[in-house]
Amino acid sequence: MARSKGNIGKELYNLRQKKRNLKERISQSMGDTGPHGVTGKCKGLQQELSRVVKKEKRKKQKMRRRYF
Repeated sequence: MARSKGNIGKELYNLRQKKRNLKERISQSMGDTGPHGVTGKCKGLQQELSRVVKKEKRKKQKMRRRYF
């Protein structure tokens, strides 16, 4: 099922927003832990972040393949 470019653009935008939020939350919870060592709370956030990043990369690839 072919999607319109606008839709993918919107999805990318949402992913980037999510990424920004996660990074912000990670940096805030890093403040609690000190310079090294990731606490359990932070680890979950970082896994989520890596998932979002992968998803974003896939979407970008898809967009490139489809429109260029």
